[in-house]
Amino acid sequence: MGMKRQRHSIQFKFQLALAADQGRHTLKELPSQHGVHPNQIGQWKRHLLEQGPQLFAGPGWVSPSDSHAASPSNLSWWSKSQGIS
Repeated sequence: MGMKRQRHSIQFKFQLALAADQGRHTLKELPSQHGVHPNQIGQWKRHLLEQGPQLFAGPGWVSPSDSHAASPSNLSWWSKSQGIS
């Protein structure tokens, strides 16, 4: 009989995806520390970078068409430059 499927909280996924993006730990260290497959962390990271800008798509936020808007390609650089942990 196989292992029971693990369910992780949104906060757990977010924290691991952010940690993977920040580069403080390798993609070998994070899975071994948290018991998650490396591919899963990679998927969460990709999802965070692709969908993150949409979190701020409400009224009063900068539109994605604005030249100063964050894009998935520069989010990693921006978070590192701001010292976000």
